[in-house]
Amino acid sequence: MVWITSDWHLFHKNIIKYCNRPFNNEYEMTECLIRKVKEKISPNDTLLVLGDITIKSSKKWMVPLYHLIASIPGKKILVKGNHDLYHLDFYREIGFKYIVEFITIQDYIFVHDPSRAFGNRKVICGHVHEKWKTNIVDGRECINVGVDQWNFEPVKLSEIINNSDSIIKFFEEI
Repeated sequence: MVWITSDWHLFHKNIIKYCNRPFNNEYEMTECLIRKVKEKISPNDTLLVLGDITIKSSKKWMVPLYHLIASIPGKKILVKGNHDLYHLDFYREIGFKYIVEFITIQDYIFVHDPSRAFGNRKVICGHVHEKWKTNIVDGRECINVGVDQWNFEPVKLSEIINNSDSIIKFFEEI
């Protein structure tokens, strides 16, 4: 199974206020997000994260992030967001098989920020948090997979893309 998510912002205290997230603090939020991911993802699944794992890029957060992300089962793919500032080697160390800026397949582009999409593809994105779930941006149909729109958990790719068998197969086989 292929799952998709975005905009966790682990350990980011202010995102709770900015996006009106229902958590008392950044630690409660981080624990909830990781728990919900681990409840959904099995070792044979693929998790596509469309950016903004955290907002922190200091060394003090590397060890906690390492343990949290490495504990998530399955194959992990990161489409980098504007807050994913660690070196690529770090993302590989914590378990991401691929770290890319975007993915294009068939009629879709998977990208963090919908304003960075190109071509006449449908956009699967994050970045916009609680602002909208679906929208038209620069003439392109967009679906926001950010946790603020999906009960703070990943969503099955098959739930957001019709006739997705070949796309799912692509992500399962890479």
